[in-house]
Amino acid sequence: MRRPFRVIDADGHIDEKRLNWAERIPERYRPDAPCWVSYPDGRKHMVVEGKLWPTRRDF
Repeated sequence: MRRPFRVIDADGHIDEKRLNWAERIPERYRPDAPCWVSYPDGRKHMVVEGKLWPTRRDF
């Protein structure tokens, strides 16, 4: 008997809402929790483990 065809989407888009991750994870992981940084010109970047993401090379 044939199995039905399954589709798995794994292309990794990130469209996270501006939530406070530190409130939702155990205290020991909070220093590395993703957070958002705003620049004076209105741009926003996510910081993950202390690094800006995405970087220019990610585009």
